[in-house]
Amino acid sequence: MEATRLCPYCLQPLPDGAQSCPHCGKSFAGRNPGGTLPVGTVLAGRYTVGEMLSIDGEGILYRGAENLGRFRVTIKEYLPITLTAERTVGSVLRPKTGSEVLFKTTRMDFADLYHSIQRITPANGLEAVLDVVETNNTVYAVLENPGGTPLDQIERESLMKQVAFVFQNPKLRKATLEDNIRGGCHDADRNAILRAAHLAQCDDILKKLPDGLGSVVGKKGVYLSGGEVQRIAIARAILKNAPILVLDEATAFADPENEAQLQKALAELQKGKTVIIVAHRLSTVQNADQILVMKEGSIVERGTHEKLLELQGEYARMWENYNQSISWKLTKEVRSC
Repeated sequence: MEATRLCPYCLQPLPDGAQSCPHCGKSFAGRNPGGTLPVGTVLAGRYTVGEMLSIDGEGILYRGAENLGRFRVTIKEYLPITLTAERTVGSVLRPKTGSEVLFKTTRMDFADLYHSIQRITPANGLEAVLDVVETNNTVYAVLENPGGTPLDQIERESLMKQVAFVFQNPKLRKATLEDNIRGGCHDADRNAILRAAHLAQCDDILKKLPDGLGSVVGKKGVYLSGGEVQRIAIARAILKNAPILVLDEATAFADPENEAQLQKALAELQKGKTVIIVAHRLSTVQNADQILVMKEGSIVERGTHEKLLELQGEYARMWENYNQSISWKLTKEVRSC
């Protein structure tokens, strides 16, 4: 039995054959361009198509509604050409391995179809695949709706309150360690700052300085190593406790003495947060929910570590090079003349 069709705008039930919503008043006719799915189309008796969002080389993206659970989704209609290898001499499309579902002459079972789409739109992290539908020789992936508000519609001050940063080469002000950790959290008391320093593995730094948190950093003050400065920056981010965390090569310049402590501090900092990691060291991102591989300014691959290795593409090549590099050994000392 098919689920009740929902309005893709307000998620309220629609009468049979309705071309407009009696609840929100939205009309469906002419909303989407010719050649795309009309608003109100039902896929697999379960999903109602909404307005077209975008079109690119892969296919067409629509808003949508899941009629059973009454929640919003995003629907991706894949263009057949994106899953084909080439055209034969007779202009017949030749499918890529595992993508024969797109053609009238052959079929795949649901499991193969699902895994095929997963390879294109990974079912992890940013775009979770909820379902795959094949109808009229076209493949549709139903994606988790990201929701939210576009960044350009959020006031900068409000956005910055939601994000904490730890950069590759953080800077400390010529001020006490207490003020450097406090940052913009002007209302933070000394106990909160001490707790953040403790969680960031800074206890040894405070113990070696005669004035502890009151020690002044910089000219005529104390000087810290790169790894120590990094831990102070992490303490500042822990104190801010923002829901979104950006780590930009946060361990790139860590000295060997600080590496283990930095990793512990970062593990504490990441608890319960949405974390965006920018890194060249692949071991840093190996356990991420989703890895985006960039080349020449564009995202060329995305997925988990395991799925990217299966693709045998850019990431797999970098991972192989990385593993070779960590196995290098100096076998002969070279003396200068």
